[in-house]
Amino acid sequence: MILDVIEAYCSLGKPRNTVNSASFTDNQKHDSSKLLSDTLNLLQSKYYVLEYKLGMLSAQLKEEREARNNLQNIVRNFVVANTKDTKELDSIQWPQLESNI
Repeated sequence: MILDVIEAYCSLGKPRNTVNSASFTDNQKHDSSKLLSDTLNLLQSKYYVLEYKLGMLSAQLKEEREARNNLQNIVRNFVVANTKDTKELDSIQWPQLESNI
């Protein structure tokens, strides 16, 4: 009788895998954790590259702004020195010199 019950249980139920499902889950967690760690490292390295590029662009912007302001002063001084008509000089609209942001 007991054998009949066991036999019925085995034949009616879905076949079960003999692989330990806990170890499979642990492997998935390990792979997921490794993937997350790799992604985090990649994002950090991209952040540092972007931070470096931002610093370089800020330095270039500052340099170009200073050069433009110097050129504007040179042109203004030249125009003032070579203009005899003050009305003409007053009609020039000079761009406002920018300060550092």
